[in-house]
Amino acid sequence: MVVLGISNDKVEDNLEFAREYQFPFDLLSDINNYTALAYGAVDDLNASSHRRMSFVIDPQGRIERIYSEVDAEKHAEKVLSQLC
Repeated sequence: MVVLGISNDKVEDNLEFAREYQFPFDLLSDINNYTALAYGAVDDLNASSHRRMSFVIDPQGRIERIYSEVDAEKHAEKVLSQLC
């Protein structure tokens, strides 16, 4: 399983944020909002922030599940319990 995070912050800001909170996964930068738009996390490329969403993507690249409402404190536990 691979876990990735994506935000529209700069690479440097994401590195600092990930270090501060000791993320055990990579936090990618989508500063142009291309990925967010493709996945429905923004409505247009000029959005100032992304909706907090999660996607479970199978090994073939197909979306198996979308979590469109995410409680940051409980989300990881919820998703992991459903995957295992």
